[in-house]
Amino acid sequence: MDRENRERACRRVLACPACGKETAYEGNPYRPFCSRGCKGLDLIHWASESYRIEGSTQEDRADNEPD
Repeated sequence: MDRENRERACRRVLACPACGKETAYEGNPYRPFCSRGCKGLDLIHWASESYRIEGSTQEDRADNEPD
């Protein structure tokens, strides 16, 4: 295998978490996303609370504290 083929084999390619398009990891300023649009769309989902992280609320924690 020549050098060019080895370098190509070593490049990391992954699927964009927003659209699924394959994108190179190295040198991509929007990684792990494929583009500025997909990165912005992800931010919009977080800001609109479409995405959430499961966890206890402050009320749940207060109920479990000993008096």
